[in-house]
Amino acid sequence: MGWGSRHSGQGELRQHITRLEEIVAEVSAAFAGTAEAETAVEGIKRSTHEAEELAARYEFTITDAGEVASLRDSSDSVPFAEQAHRSMIEATLVHQVGEILDSASELDSNLADTLRRAAAGQIDAEGDSLSEVAEAGAGQAGSPHDELLEQYNVAPDPDGITVYPRTG
Repeated sequence: MGWGSRHSGQGELRQHITRLEEIVAEVSAAFAGTAEAETAVEGIKRSTHEAEELAARYEFTITDAGEVASLRDSSDSVPFAEQAHRSMIEATLVHQVGEILDSASELDSNLADTLRRAAAGQIDAEGDSLSEVAEAGAGQAGSPHDELLEQYNVAPDPDGITVYPRTG
């Protein structure tokens, strides 16, 4: 075996190792994103169950479209205090359903983004070992929003406004 063959073989080996590292990072990101989604789905299911229980307790229903509807006949005469309480419960349900739908939409967007980036080879394979590469890939799961905050040295304000510079 000549020097050229050995050098060529080492180059091919390096290419295979690089591709393996990329695959490990991509699979790790997809796995981490899916695991995060599973946890989030459990929270969404809990919130949905709580909202459905509250709705049933006060004779409301939540439609598949996310609308809150009364199960009571509108012709029933109801004392003002009870009517006001039901209005408050209905407003609470509308708010809860809105939060559930927002959480589900954000979850869907984050997971889709992670899987899209993994499939497109846009997950960086950084590290000196496969375990470091896997950890780096897993750290890239989720929304790129966090990465942008880090890149531009800003932090979200508890009131929802981004402030500069980040402290801490």
